[in-house]
Amino acid sequence: RRTFVQQNLGQVLDSARRPLDGARWWMTGDSPWQLLAACMEVADALASGDPASFKSRLAVHQDGSCNGLQHYSALGRDARGAEAVNMVQLERPADAYSAVREVVE
Repeated sequence: RRTFVQQNLGQVLDSARRPLDGARWWMTGDSPWQLLAACMEVADALASGDPASFKSRLAVHQDGSCNGLQHYSALGRDARGAEAVNMVQLERPADAYSAVREVVE
């Protein structure tokens, strides 16, 4: 994520400073309003002069994926199950229901 922001810092700052009359890069994200909020937070952190100690007020949404299956995977030390319910970091979030569908089909 850090590399992504570094590679796109120009668009991040443009989105924060000129959300409506700039390039509107933030509108290309999966969740545009969350991306815009993050762009503004990054811009504020950099403008603070000390980004490392900047206190973010950006809400962080956390939700489990199939919480019951997460518990079963953890209790059973099931690595495949843990991947299916996002207990390990993957390139993209997994979907347990799609994994089950693939097995059934």
